[in-house]
Amino acid sequence: MMKPLKENFIHLIQLLASLEKQDRYQAEVDVDIYDEFICMWFDDFYSNEAREHIRPLLSSKERKYVDDFHEFFQTHESKLPTSYAELRESPAWKQVREKADETLRVLNWNTIKTKSNFGAV
Repeated sequence: MMKPLKENFIHLIQLLASLEKQDRYQAEVDVDIYDEFICMWFDDFYSNEAREHIRPLLSSKERKYVDDFHEFFQTHESKLPTSYAELRESPAWKQVREKADETLRVLNWNTIKTKSNFGAV
């Protein structure tokens, strides 16, 4: 059985990879989800402190691909608009989504059915 932290982590990457899930999430919360995505990834799940908790749950291959995604997302963050309406149309966000999707596929995480503990999706 997968640890809840790892399942939530995979769920977040699935959310970052899917416009459909992002649209559903935006429709069901009272805040603009751009800030939610940035906070969830860079503060809650993959800050230096948070990494100490998730990394032991990941294989070396998973760590490598997640680190690659993190670096890619971090590099593109400054290019992202700060409202979801603009974000979803942004070429830089499309690249981040595609990198998240690539990470899911390479790790076979795209086939994992996750149940969120942090939102409507």
